[in-house]
Amino acid sequence: MDRAESDEKVRVILIIGQGDTFSSGFDLKDQMEKAPRGKQWKPILELDHRTIMRFWNSPKPTIAAVKGACLAGAFELSLACDFTICSKDSFFGEPELKFGAGIVTMLLPWVIGMKAAKAIILLGKDDISASTALELGIVTEITENDKVLEAGRIAAEKNGFTLIELLLAISIFSVIGLASYQLLQSAIEGKKRIKQSTENVLAIARAVDIMTSDFSQLVPRRIRNNYGEWLAPLIFEEDNYLVEFTRAGWPNPTGKKRSTLQRVAYSFDYDDRTLTRHFWEVLDRAEESKSVEEVILSNVEECLIVPVLDESTQEQVILTQGDSQSYLPMAIEISIFFESSPAVLRTIRLVKNAPSSYFEGSEKGTEKNAET
Repeated sequence: MDRAESDEKVRVILIIGQGDTFSSGFDLKDQMEKAPRGKQWKPILELDHRTIMRFWNSPKPTIAAVKGACLAGAFELSLACDFTICSKDSFFGEPELKFGAGIVTMLLPWVIGMKAAKAIILLGKDDISASTALELGIVTEITENDKVLEAGRIAAEKNGFTLIELLLAISIFSVIGLASYQLLQSAIEGKKRIKQSTENVLAIARAVDIMTSDFSQLVPRRIRNNYGEWLAPLIFEEDNYLVEFTRAGWPNPTGKKRSTLQRVAYSFDYDDRTLTRHFWEVLDRAEESKSVEEVILSNVEECLIVPVLDESTQEQVILTQGDSQSYLPMAIEISIFFESSPAVLRTIRLVKNAPSSYFEGSEKGTEKNAET
């Protein structure tokens, strides 16, 4: 085998049997005469294993031309070859378990699959016909009984490669394989980026829709906080909120006895980079009232919410009092910045003619539309 692999003139290694049969496997009589015991079996089995695997790992194409019996170790040797051509009267099998021996190399599951291999090995089958072997993928081709050697030589002439040709073929396949892998990897990464980009766009659109719905229905209705103190209809940058305000149009599909007005706030967490919407289920809060929170946008670098004022509006009044519609700004400007996406800039005009029932009442807290 060493000489065949090192000789550049040898293009293919062809294995044939002497006489009318290929082989029934390793010479068990010779092995048993040596009477090996315990650990003495290890070097014997290792030699048998290396002998077969030389054909499996050979750098040159290997062909087994099989006639008659091909059993046990010989069967495993034929499995290790790249091509197996057999005669019509050939038969194959792994009878080792019938006489207490074992399989030297477990190649059969690699060739025909685990289930089919178990059926042959565990039952010790030694009568697998040539046609069955072809169906299972054990052999490559079946030919007439007297033409096996000729078929093997023809196959050798067709499939032989010089060492240079073999190295060139391996190099070409390596380049093609690497290019295919890189192309596939690029396609997968591109699909992931497109999916992530689409999800980001949809998340931003949803957040902007929510904020637009809130601010476009802002009304001048002040509320009482958890301690009974008045809070203006619109407050900027207080109590860790970017903005807090009262809005109308809170849907009530189940007809609960509650106001259609809602107190809403937005906060931005610089550490978690999240924009959160808060709302309270009552307008004028009790001491134990808490807001309901929902993160509407993630991976935000910065978020700014500022009023757009006209010439007649005093900013300090908006931030502290706001007891009528005239103290509300003309619009609200929202700026949301991202690390890897374009910034979102949106200006939302406020309703100029809010219903009079939304306006605040006296300092005693009696509201014209006292809904909590």
